[in-house]
Amino acid sequence: MDSESRRAHPDRLKRDIYVAAGLTVAAFVVALFFIVDRASNVANGLALDDDFNLLTAELADQRHNAEYYMNEGTTTLDGFMTLNRRQPDMGYMADELKRWMANSYGLQQVVVVDADGSIRLGLKDGVELEDPASLDIAPLAAPLAEKARDYFRQVLRSLPEHWEDGNAAQNVRDRYVVSDPVWIDGQFGFLMAQQVLPWNYDGKFDFGDGHVHVAFRNLDQGGIEDAVQRLDLANFRISKIEDAPDQAARLDVTNLVGEPAYALLWDKPDPRTPILLAVLPLGVALICAITALLAIMLRRYRMALHELADSEERNRRMANHDALTGLANRAQFDARLDWLIERAPREGFAVMCIDLDKFKAVNDTYGHHAGDAVLVAAADRFAERIGDKGLVARVGGDEFVVLVSSGIDPLVLKMLGECLIADATIPVAFEGVDLQIGASIGVSIWPANGRTAKDIINAADQVLYDSKRAGRGRCTLAEPPDAGGVTAAA
Repeated sequence: MDSESRRAHPDRLKRDIYVAAGLTVAAFVVALFFIVDRASNVANGLALDDDFNLLTAELADQRHNAEYYMNEGTTTLDGFMTLNRRQPDMGYMADELKRWMANSYGLQQVVVVDADGSIRLGLKDGVELEDPASLDIAPLAAPLAEKARDYFRQVLRSLPEHWEDGNAAQNVRDRYVVSDPVWIDGQFGFLMAQQVLPWNYDGKFDFGDGHVHVAFRNLDQGGIEDAVQRLDLANFRISKIEDAPDQAARLDVTNLVGEPAYALLWDKPDPRTPILLAVLPLGVALICAITALLAIMLRRYRMALHELADSEERNRRMANHDALTGLANRAQFDARLDWLIERAPREGFAVMCIDLDKFKAVNDTYGHHAGDAVLVAAADRFAERIGDKGLVARVGGDEFVVLVSSGIDPLVLKMLGECLIADATIPVAFEGVDLQIGASIGVSIWPANGRTAKDIINAADQVLYDSKRAGRGRCTLAEPPDAGGVTAAA
């Protein structure tokens, strides 16, 4: 290789390193743009979801309120009762509706449609009109009234017989109302209709002859404006569906038959540019250090993660288990007992309180290590005996407690207690010595001996002391309120 070639080789290597570095930077920049674009789309989508959810909830709430007040006025005003008389007092009804509909129920336009589709009364903002047909809602009243009658007939078929007897005053307020979003007199709101069903003072509905109350209530702009301000919606507006542009920030409002009729529109700025301008300088600065630091950070992160997982596992076990025996501790036992009481199993469950007999003598004679060996051996035997039938916990020095969730029969529990006592009496070999202990047991059954955790534990504790007073090495079942106890010597 000549001298010129030898000089060209390191130059080529240097060039390749620069190219690789440049490609790395370019790849990072491309990745940054891609991440910003995806993050912007996701952020925009989440923001739109929040907008849709809040606006949908606000519209649903306003629609419910409108139907509620519509139903309340139709069923409770005395004026509507006159329609079901031979000679209706239209003047009295008009006075009633003028007094209540606009001010108390927020209904701007009101008409009453009779069975043949004729309009008998019309109000606008609480003022009776000589010509009800001049109201903006008049052309829509008769078709919607017929839909209200059909809807009420459907509702009646779904209700039990004599449902109205004594329940009219407590009827669900929006059960009998049909409503449609409409644009009336320059205002967006809900056109509602309900068959006239005044309820009498005896608590029963007066079904009448098919008159329908039709009314318009405009959208509560205060509620919508609060939602718009909370969401910071720019240029919010309401448009008819045929005039609404196809855009992402658009919520369609459907009519009575489920077809889009109106659209709520607002402007949503593109978040890409501000996000990119904020992130790009930081990304360019990080490219210089990220390669060298990444390996070290990942290694330390893995070590810290393993240490944290091990620590959490130890803490979790210590929080719910006895450190010496590995059994459940008092906290886990109490939680399981509370869970069982809340679940209230039909077959019930039992609590067995166990005290080791002669344990103090072993401790005093052979020391705490011998006592620990006895506790571990007893715990292992108890856990093996109970198996999947329940939970064994150590709650004190030589005190154990068992939750039994299957085989809840006094004779079965008696035999189980005898087996646990037998397990405890098996000698424990320790440094060439056989350590001998025993056990006394008290058993209570839920719910016969108590319905609360305190009562059921106290019942088991009480009969445990009965076992000790009777000579130890015994299993005693708590007495139910109407039967005698069962006591068995091991």
